[in-house]
Amino acid sequence: MYKTNIDRLDSAIGGLNNGKLITIGGRPATGKTTTVIDIMNNISEQVDNKILYFALDINDFFKNKINSNKIEIVENINSIDDIKIKCEEASTNGLSLVVVDYIQLVNSEDRTSIIKTLKQLALELSVPIIVITELGTNSEFSIDIFNDSDKIVSISKNDDIEYNIVKNI
Repeated sequence: MYKTNIDRLDSAIGGLNNGKLITIGGRPATGKTTTVIDIMNNISEQVDNKILYFALDINDFFKNKINSNKIEIVENINSIDDIKIKCEEASTNGLSLVVVDYIQLVNSEDRTSIIKTLKQLALELSVPIIVITELGTNSEFSIDIFNDSDKIVSISKNDDIEYNIVKNI
């Protein structure tokens, strides 16, 4: 288990466990990407192995916030099959964490299969996988994300980032 070193988040979800799929969702500009970059930077200090960050829509501002050579930014992969292959290849040399930012940009004819594949991958590789999802105006998680995620955190932002636990098993 890894601690995110974000006290409010760790106290709510108890850290990140191997084989678990964690979904972080929120409306646009609520701090989802900033939160996962903080998590990756913090976990990189706890591990010797690589962290894969599938940054499907990242700009230089966020790239500059990543401060560990253990974090590999993967930008040119956007299908679930390519993500799976890259994770399997990386796991042969040791893999600590996978982050997909964000799930709506993963190409697939079957949206439900993306989250199911990532859940199975987390189990097979025995690593935590964090998925970011952008919530619409109703701020609800889709049924497939809700059913297949082990932990779901909804982020909202007023003066500070708030973490609301939707599901924690």
